[in-house]
Amino acid sequence: GRIFIADTHYHRIMIFDQDGKELGRFGEFGTEPGQFIYPTDVAFGNDGRLYIGEYGGHDRIQIFAPDLRVLGEFGSFGGEDDQLNRPQSLEFDAVRNELYVSDCNNHRIVVYDPDGKRLRQFGDVGLAIGQLSYPRGLLLLGDGSLLVCEFGNHRIQRLDIMTGASMGAWGGMSGDRSALFDSNGMSIGTISESDAGRLKYPWDIAGVPGRVAVLDSGNDRMMIARMP
Repeated sequence: GRIFIADTHYHRIMIFDQDGKELGRFGEFGTEPGQFIYPTDVAFGNDGRLYIGEYGGHDRIQIFAPDLRVLGEFGSFGGEDDQLNRPQSLEFDAVRNELYVSDCNNHRIVVYDPDGKRLRQFGDVGLAIGQLSYPRGLLLLGDGSLLVCEFGNHRIQRLDIMTGASMGAWGGMSGDRSALFDSNGMSIGTISESDAGRLKYPWDIAGVPGRVAVLDSGNDRMMIARMP
């Protein structure tokens, strides 16, 4: 029944109940265990441990016990396999006991075991289907696929969680206005990127049964769609 929020620019984690009443907070600015520069997201493991990502030159993921004691950390700033550059979103797969991290500025998704051992990664920078550009929000669908919110490509892409192969994409922005044509190729008007189904700098994604919600930050709105 508790809600944990990464209060990024105050360098702390806030805890609320479902009515918005503050229950607690922890963290302060710094690079020592238990401190944060810019915390981004919180995920919970099967054993109740908390995983908290942060960026700002000391990019890492810290592991906390359920009583908020620091248990360890993994990752460092950079672009190598064992490094991170803005770990923006964290999703824990309870079935496979794996942690998924959107390594945003490295344009990839990295998968770890509960102790921080890197298991695999997928994605490389680009515009094509199967490539990524600043992946931010993540949403596991529970069927072996993952929805990835791409800030740089203005779209949501569905990827296989084992191989990273694309299973489709939607959204996208192709300039201020795009032409619409009928089945005979005749122009019937235009559509702007702010119209339904288009995205501009989407920031995050969340889901409930049957629906997904996307923070469509460049269009100053929330988009709701049917769950794939």
